[in-house]
Amino acid sequence: MMVGPPSWGQEDEDTKAPVLQGLLPEDQALRLNTGKPVVSEVLKFGSALEKLAKVMELGAVKYEQDNWLKGGKDDQEYLDALIRHVMHFIQAEGDDEEYDVDSGCHHMAHAAWNALALLRLNRNLAADTAGDFSEDAYRERWS
Repeated sequence: MMVGPPSWGQEDEDTKAPVLQGLLPEDQALRLNTGKPVVSEVLKFGSALEKLAKVMELGAVKYEQDNWLKGGKDDQEYLDALIRHVMHFIQAEGDDEEYDVDSGCHHMAHAAWNALALLRLNRNLAADTAGDFSEDAYRERWS
């Protein structure tokens, strides 16, 4: 039974997500999100994600769609490419030099792509539960 028309209210204290108000608990879908990462946080990177997506689009054209997911490369290849792009960015003298001459993409977008590919492929951290984030340990360390 609805109390009134649903509306978006204040943020949830734990998740910081807006809360749909106007529904009784028994009318709401059950969601067990406690302790899960708020993945939508990455959207705060906005235009940086668009630059990263452009690197991925060009890679799909140059190599083939999702070729990078085949993996099999040494960590060193990703690290070398990451460092090369960071060095180009640091040494850039003007906005034009911040962009890769071959791809036209920002050097830091290339660096970010290599860091994420290394994280996703070679270290297989997606399946690693030993590195789960502990808010208590974070607060203890940084408070």
